[in-house]
Amino acid sequence: MAIDVRRRSRQRWWWCCVLAAAGIAAVGRASVVERLSLQRLVELADRIVVARVGAGQARFDGDGRTIVTDTVVQVETTLKGTALSRLTVRTSGGVVGDLGQLVAGSARLSEGGRALLFLEERGALPDGTVRCRTIGMAQGVYHLVIAADGRELAARDLRGMAELDVENGDLTALAPEASEVAADLLVRIRSALAHPAAGSAP
Repeated sequence: MAIDVRRRSRQRWWWCCVLAAAGIAAVGRASVVERLSLQRLVELADRIVVARVGAGQARFDGDGRTIVTDTVVQVETTLKGTALSRLTVRTSGGVVGDLGQLVAGSARLSEGGRALLFLEERGALPDGTVRCRTIGMAQGVYHLVIAADGRELAARDLRGMAELDVENGDLTALAPEASEVAADLLVRIRSALAHPAAGSAP
């Protein structure tokens, strides 16, 4: 679900984002997604990287109504895919002029932060930079932060997404997740890469 907001100032837009995000807690306003296990994320991703998030540039997509944001990330570690120093990650929503658009469940990348990204390649930009989308919207982004005890933690923001029960048609919001130690998560990812599930692509 996309929410358009007219504004006079960027500050007002960000307040609108906060209020909209709170409203998205209602399942009826959520984006319907398939709940992806870590194994499935690993299987679907063309690239899995740890990266430093750079600046994002919002623009209208080809239809002239949908806003997307292209964010450059500097790759620190490549777990899957050909190693590249830089990638561009496209996410839904952003601010263009006086129009802001928030898409429920879309991946959010914070400039200056670090993230573990599960990415699908979507071609290249005119400058040759590989363009990607996150797998499963925000499911494909683990934000990396340093805890008070010095450990690096990984956490996902799954607000704004709901899973459809095909048996009875019910929608269930994806449950919040607790943070986990980033090093442990990386071990699990490397294990999944080394031991793919039966029937998955090589």
